[in-house]
Amino acid sequence: MTIPEMLAKWKSVNLEREVPIIIQSSSDEMVKLNKVQLYQKGIDSENEKLKPYQSPAYALDKNRINPLPGLFNPDLYLTGAFQRGFYAQVKAGKSIIFGSTDFKSDRLERDYGKEIFGLTKDNRKVYLDTTVMPLIREYITRQTGLRFT
Repeated sequence: MTIPEMLAKWKSVNLEREVPIIIQSSSDEMVKLNKVQLYQKGIDSENEKLKPYQSPAYALDKNRINPLPGLFNPDLYLTGAFQRGFYAQVKAGKSIIFGSTDFKSDRLERDYGKEIFGLTKDNRKVYLDTTVMPLIREYITRQTGLRFT
């Protein structure tokens, strides 16, 4: 391949256009990480524990069902409908909106804060390292023929 040919291939790389497409196409991975934060740790996107249960009896019942987040710490999982409704959507190519289509979503967001949606700093890094960067490398390889090692 000549230098002008390689330069032409590099000019076809448009990360500003492609990265939002990559993120939207892999939004299921973000959603999985958001669910794990809540279910396994009972933490929000700021890495803060959720407001504890007020009822000791309910806290004990929930802890028997799922002890992972700890006693009194909510996991926001009862029937699974709230988590099944989770989504992550790229808006205007510049931001990512998290939410749930479940009817309880507004109430849970009001009770526990809008931070129940989104990824912690650690999970953003996991998502970028394990999902986004490999897809960016694949895109660059498709456009240029160059391979990453």
